[in-house]
Amino acid sequence: MKVLVISDSHGNINALRRIFQKELPCDVIIHCGDGINDLQKFEINATKLFVVAGNMDGTYISQYERRVVTDIGKFRFYIAHGDLQRAHDDYAELYEEGQRNSCDIVVFGHTHKKYIGNGKPILFNPGPALNGLYGVILIGETLNCAHRHVDE
Repeated sequence: MKVLVISDSHGNINALRRIFQKELPCDVIIHCGDGINDLQKFEINATKLFVVAGNMDGTYISQYERRVVTDIGKFRFYIAHGDLQRAHDDYAELYEEGQRNSCDIVVFGHTHKKYIGNGKPILFNPGPALNGLYGVILIGETLNCAHRHVDE
């Protein structure tokens, strides 16, 4: 199973288009906020789509969840933007919320810095789609997280 993780697109439709051209089709798409309305410009072809609102999503903040806990395959995901958990300071609150919810992985954005922290839960920030960064998680017996860039 292939999961495409994007965050912080901030209106850069060209970068999103290039990401989708490179990675679709996939089974699941996750957008971790700040630019969720950008998805409306595309016909998304994925089995499941998970979207959480970020601090810069304006009126969409009241229309979307700020965090989601869900099972994808046999793994439990905690999906958040990261601003409510003060990700700019450190990742402790994201890690603790992931643990409290018995999650295998926490995916988030907000900091505009790609990150993979191994442990239980894994912490995964794909980096800003605004700059062509995104993540792919391959789900099999384990979770295999990778950072990617549209120009690589």
